[in-house]
Formats: sequence, C-alpha cells, structure tokens
Amino acid sequence: MNMKRGLLFIFSAFLFFGEVFLSITADPVDDKQALLDFLHNIHHSHPVNWHENTSVCTSWTGVSCSNDNSRVTALRLPGVGFRGPIPPNTLGRLSAIQILSLRSNGLS
Repeated sequence: MNMKRGLLFIFSAFLFFGEVFLSITADPVDDKQALLDFLHNIHHSHPVNWHENTSVCTSWTGVSCSNDNSRVTALRLPGVGFRGPIPPNTLGRLSAIQILSLRSNGLS
C-alpha cells in the first residue's frame, strides 16, 4: 500500500510541475499570429525583433503578456515608424489587450 501511495505522489508531482512549467513557457499562439500579421502588412521604417521562432512574451519588443503568458495584454511601440492604415483583422484579434500605445507613428 505504501508503494502505491509513493507512486501516486510521484505521478501527481510530475503532473503538477509539468502543468506549471508548460503554462510558464507557453506562447499565446493566436495573439502571436495576430501581431505577425500586423507587422507583415504595415510599412515600418525601423526593424522590430518579432520572429516566429522567438517567444512573444519574453523576447518581443513592446509586448507584455498576462502573468501566465496566455494572452498579450499590452502593446507599446511609440515612434517605431509605422505608416498607413492599421491592417484589418490584426490588432483587433488581441482580445485581452489593455494597453495599446502606438503614438508618434504615422498610422491612420
């Protein structure tokens, strides 16, 4: 009986820590794609370090995420040289956004 309890404890610990680890390293896939669609469909004169193979929540300039990294909550990119209309169906897909700062750009 003690062996069963020990195995159950170990199994439970793996599940718990696995879930915690995955939630910390997970990327908000839909939000990431929305931001990439925005970047690829707008003129910008300064490079932005947004790449498909990097983490949106830990590596991307101007992007902040929720505590569990499940959603983008803030986008701050003032004066990066964006020009033109905001591409449709891009930033509007960021459903958890709380702060959007794109001042000092040429957006319409």
